[in-house]
Amino acid sequence: MKHIYTFLCLFLLSGSAFSDVTGKAYVTDGDTVKVGDVRVRLHGIDAPEQKQLCWKAGQEWSCGRESTKALSTLINNQVITCKGDTTDQYGRLIAVCFLKT
Repeated sequence: MKHIYTFLCLFLLSGSAFSDVTGKAYVTDGDTVKVGDVRVRLHGIDAPEQKQLCWKAGQEWSCGRESTKALSTLINNQVITCKGDTTDQYGRLIAVCFLKT
């Protein structure tokens, strides 16, 4: 029993606890939002950077701006809740986010 208690205490004191962030979301690019002071990288999404250019049928286009616009259309400055337990190399919370309905 003592070992289970020690493990539980170590787990609770470790940095592996989940972070919940709720608030109005501001889209910064196609895979990142800002909720209050917290920058959140959407888990499992890899979108072009906001200023990134791509090529399509021999034509240059602003794929980064389009990905940012697409996410903005989905979120539209609504309140979201994000749940995550790690940060990336830029200090952003990596999280799964949900719209409040």
